[in-house]
Amino acid sequence: MIYIVRHGQTEQNLKKKLQGRSDFPLTELGRE
Repeated sequence: MIYIVRHGQTEQNLKKKLQGRSDFPLTELGRE
């Protein structure tokens, strides 16, 4: 069995900034 999982979208992703290991809140789209 193979699972494909992507991270949820954050404000930093939208700004095209690297997050490193920091935890940023998810956007509404990221929560879906």
